[in-house]
Amino acid sequence: MKAFIGLLLFAVAYARQAIRCPENQHFDSCGTDCPLTCDNYETPPIICNLMCVARCFCDDGYVENSLGECVRPEDCPKKSK
Repeated sequence: MKAFIGLLLFAVAYARQAIRCPENQHFDSCGTDCPLTCDNYETPPIICNLMCVARCFCDDGYVENSLGECVRPEDCPKKSK
């Protein structure tokens, strides 16, 4: 039993370490399905699916652009009015 628990802890630690996210991003095993993007950061979604999504998410102060990169909101393409 001790060997199983040790192996399980090793596997979890290895799996967490193996996930590498691009610049200005971090991994979250239970993140939102409605991340802030260049298109919605000024009016964030009010209604969002509560299901956990495991993936890389933008760090605080960054939003996702159309290429999936995390940029500062001021670096988003300007919207035509």
